[in-house]
Amino acid sequence: MVEKYQKVLNHSLKGVAILFALFAFYQFYSHSPWEKVSIQSPYFLVLACFLMPLNWLLESKRWQILLRPLFNVSLLRALLGVLSGLGASFLAGKTVGSALGRYWAIPKTVDRNQSIGALFVSQLTQGIHTFWIGIPCTMWFLRNHIIQLQHENLLIGGLILGGTIFFFFLKKLYRNKIVINFLQRYFLLLKEYTLKLLIATLTLGFVRYGVFTIQFVCVIHAIDTSISFQLLFFVVPVIFLIKTISPNLGGFLDLGIRELSTLYIFEYFSLDPNTALVSALMIWGINILFPSLIGLGIRWKL
Repeated sequence: MVEKYQKVLNHSLKGVAILFALFAFYQFYSHSPWEKVSIQSPYFLVLACFLMPLNWLLESKRWQILLRPLFNVSLLRALLGVLSGLGASFLAGKTVGSALGRYWAIPKTVDRNQSIGALFVSQLTQGIHTFWIGIPCTMWFLRNHIIQLQHENLLIGGLILGGTIFFFFLKKLYRNKIVINFLQRYFLLLKEYTLKLLIATLTLGFVRYGVFTIQFVCVIHAIDTSISFQLLFFVVPVIFLIKTISPNLGGFLDLGIRELSTLYIFEYFSLDPNTALVSALMIWGINILFPSLIGLGIRWKL
């Protein structure tokens, strides 16, 4: 009976994936922004496409490292888990979908609850690069192009104070019995993580951040070669930061956030808004849509 419902679920997801793909192609070719821009440097677009497998292989290697204390996992199985999570997050949102997708890709013989803790560390060691790179770039962007920050020391002091208050409440939560039971159920694996393991995941996360930054820069430059690389390498981290702190949505709703943030920043630099819209669509198609469709075809172990 379970296998019957599992087959129905898999076929349904594949059907949904096909519909989403058709809708995506419709969005690409029927809207005016696509008609108003042209690919000026196709080599950069090809480079962005070639970097996509490297992007997700790096994430798969990080996932493999984080799961090793739980069970011996190959890079291929880790890749299937990452794509499974990406496919599920396309439908259910990044947080819930990614957790369920990676959870279902792990064998039933393993304590799959511990994958929640591994995913938490994975997102933390990846997201930290978005903040330590994105925040300085955002401050540069605000100071030079939107508002004049007269009291940077007060801003930094406020951030430190906010961080202190956050860790105070975190310490209080850690003593709560309900929280302790939750941590023991889903985060026991964290005790097995060594400093060497965390440094490895942080390093791979930094390399991966560099890869998808270069991808976005390449896509924009492929459309408009007049925009300097220096400006793009300042602007792209700001877009990633906005995307990270925005609510986690699924599928095409995530695309909207990336488009709006890219469009907003491009307008302040008096750049072509059509370039912003099309580049956001293209990088989303390369890095999210295509791998998500592959992930939706993976057979989940419910």
